[in-house]
Amino acid sequence: MLAKAIGGLGRLRFVACLGLFSLVGCGDAPKDVAEAVEADVFRHGERLFQRYCQHCHQTHGRGMPGTFPPLATSEWLHGPVEKPIAIVLLGLQGPINREGVLFNGVMPGLAERMSDAEIAAVLSHIRKRWGGIEDPVDAQTVARIRNLLGDRRSLWTEAELLRAYNDNSFKASSR
Repeated sequence: MLAKAIGGLGRLRFVACLGLFSLVGCGDAPKDVAEAVEADVFRHGERLFQRYCQHCHQTHGRGMPGTFPPLATSEWLHGPVEKPIAIVLLGLQGPINREGVLFNGVMPGLAERMSDAEIAAVLSHIRKRWGGIEDPVDAQTVARIRNLLGDRRSLWTEAELLRAYNDNSFKASSR
């Protein structure tokens, strides 16, 4: 009788709502839904990592000796999120010195291929997997950095990144 009263599309919405609450529990729905959405961000980030990053940085995050630096031990990855965002947006070219080891590869920028939400998701995955950083990166922060970069399209060098982030904050003047 209730289903007949709800009718057509309304019935589908009602059933969907029942399914959602049966999955997450009525009492804790907001917290559980937020956790489910966050978990989905990390899963989406993992898929994006596999598509865009894994070829060079490898599944284990240790990179390729002499060419692509490791993510697993990167102080840039574990520090403020603005620097990795800027790197993913515009790319990076070597040489790069990591713990006395030189890497001389080229990472293309992904600003034209990935949305702010996708960059946030992939960095959330990377920082959680190899940095133990549980807080997801938000798309608004990516949008802010994208805006600060303005018309810049050239790849970063290590020296430019160190100048732009010498006090752990991104400077708009690094255009």
